[in-house]
Amino acid sequence: MIDKQTAKQIFDIVQAQSRDTIRSNFRRLQQKQIQTKTSITDLVTDCDKKVERDLITHLKPLFPDFFFMGEEMMADEESFNPEQYDKLVIIDPIDGTYNFAHGISVFGVMVAIRVNQETLFSMMYDPINDDWVWAQKGEGCYWQSSDGETRKIEIEEKQGDFGFISPFLFDKSQKETILNLLSTYDRAISFGCSCHEYRGILFGAGNFYLTQKGTKPWDHYAGLLAVSEAGGYSAYLDGDSADVFVTGKNLLVASSAQKWHDLSINMKGLL
Repeated sequence: MIDKQTAKQIFDIVQAQSRDTIRSNFRRLQQKQIQTKTSITDLVTDCDKKVERDLITHLKPLFPDFFFMGEEMMADEESFNPEQYDKLVIIDPIDGTYNFAHGISVFGVMVAIRVNQETLFSMMYDPINDDWVWAQKGEGCYWQSSDGETRKIEIEEKQGDFGFISPFLFDKSQKETILNLLSTYDRAISFGCSCHEYRGILFGAGNFYLTQKGTKPWDHYAGLLAVSEAGGYSAYLDGDSADVFVTGKNLLVASSAQKWHDLSINMKGLL
């Protein structure tokens, strides 16, 4: 359990170590400060790396016996398994780097704290609007502004199927199925940013989020806890628990267990 004082310290550190660095670089990056990783659209910037280093440096004293897993520090690792660590802090310093690098203000900072393979606390921070969504296992999910205004988030079920899918991320074997599925939904878009796609479900902009097979823990553990605490439901398409990280499976996040079940029926062609 993360006590209130520690939670406040996490908020302060994430805000202090990311906001000004990100804002001062946003729409001011030079090309030499942007690098590619696995593809021409999978980017990392010098700013990502600095924010990650600064977050680890300042969060480490709060969690001295935890392993820290940052997206950029793991970029060169051929394989990794977050389930091997009993105490783990997962950081995505800038989720939505493609947007950030191209002057699109849809990106965020994500932090998840896991103990014994369970996410106990998470935070999804928007450095442009300077607000964050945070959740604690068994204690609910909340939106909080920088001036202290706080509101509990409880997902309200809505009619229709509208959500988030990024077809370009799916492998060739699934793309045709995905493109056919898109026409069956009332609205399906991509923010190119897991942080804001999870926040979108929490704020009512969508009632589902379907991922490609190659999910990464830093993109999802923070959002999965938030959605669960707000009344939503998530699982891999084959029904396996989303709490355990696996590769090679599509993850479906929904506003409720019933919505997950209803949507998953037509998605079975992806299995």
